Amino acid sequence: MQETLLIVLAVAVVFYFLYSYKKRKEKQMGENIESMIEVGDWNGVCRILRKQLIIWGVVLALVVFAVVYDIVAMGRMPYAKMILAALVIWRYYKLVDMYRTSRYNEKILSERERGLESQETEQEADR
Repeated sequence: MQETLLIVLAVAVVFYFLYSYKKRKEKQMGENIESMIEVGDWNGVCRILRKQLIIWGVVLALVVFAVVYDIVAMGRMPYAKMILAALVIWRYYKLVDMYRTSRYNEKILSERERGLESQETEQEADR
């Protein structure tokens, strides 16, 4: 009985440290994104969000696989996993929306830069 309690306690401690590590990394990522947005580095923002999309896409695929496996192979409805899948889908959807917005801003910024370069070229040619 005490061994089981120690194992549960050890797992709880590990999850606590992993969760605090995750929160620190998310805070750091948020600060990086905010500083890149202030500078106008939309390429960097897209790069960070692309990494997040890959990670959350893998998590989403694993959760959906677990739900489908439980339904097909086990013949039961995994309600807890379905709720988890819904939360992961929502997180993935929000990331896709942020990524699309940052890609749009990146395109607009690059078009403005090209427009300014062409105007400068035209002004130099007029001289």
